[in-house]
Amino acid sequence: MIRFLSQIKGSTIHAVDGDIGKVVDCYFDEQRWAVRYLVVETGSWLSGRQVLISPASVDRVDWNDGRVNLNIDRMRVKNSPSADLAQPVSREWESSYSEYYGYPHYWEGTDIWGSAATPGTYASRSGSAARTTGGEPYSASEVRGMGTGTSSERGLADSQLRSAKEVAGYHIRATDGEIGHIDDFLMDRDSWVIDSILIDTSNMPGGKPVLLRRERIDRIDWNNQEIRVRATTQEIKNIPEYVEETTFGRRR
Repeated sequence: MIRFLSQIKGSTIHAVDGDIGKVVDCYFDEQRWAVRYLVVETGSWLSGRQVLISPASVDRVDWNDGRVNLNIDRMRVKNSPSADLAQPVSREWESSYSEYYGYPHYWEGTDIWGSAATPGTYASRSGSAARTTGGEPYSASEVRGMGTGTSSERGLADSQLRSAKEVAGYHIRATDGEIGHIDDFLMDRDSWVIDSILIDTSNMPGGKPVLLRRERIDRIDWNNQEIRVRATTQEIKNIPEYVEETTFGRRR
């Protein structure tokens, strides 16, 4: 089943022993279009620190009540490697994060989550290495040390994580011109892969909201803040209007 990504924004993150904060953004990778992390604002609990939570740490999502239940405790989150979210998240940091939680590297393998199709299966394949409770905090030097070595030495490629909050609003560039902007994302709730994008074409005569499958996306043009798609403006105009209904739940 699929859900709009905006539905998880603002949800309360609940660890096994209490609340952590609220979801303020999601990071997806440009290559697979899979949501890799929830960006969580912790508020006063961690002095406003933002933390990244992998879907592998999610036990279940209550879409109707806006609640994300984790399979880890608060101390595990508190002591996790800190990320400077003002800067792009590096693959070295991701490696440190995976090692801290005992998760495999999702980018190593041919499936969406390494050798798994879903984050739940991906996490279970970490076996006894996965750690869900407690843990000593990592110092900045330890985090850097876990990410040492060249990319070729560690099998690391450049991270391609993108902020859904940033990309929402990017213009849509068809093969023959601009047509609307991206308004939301539809995500498969099992694999956490973005299935479609919701395009708002209301700036065009007769414009309307339409859904375009991810396979039609060519690339993201970061310099021009555009999503380039393999479709003409007329093809997009011919897509049936998306009418909000209960099938995917109400958008926020």
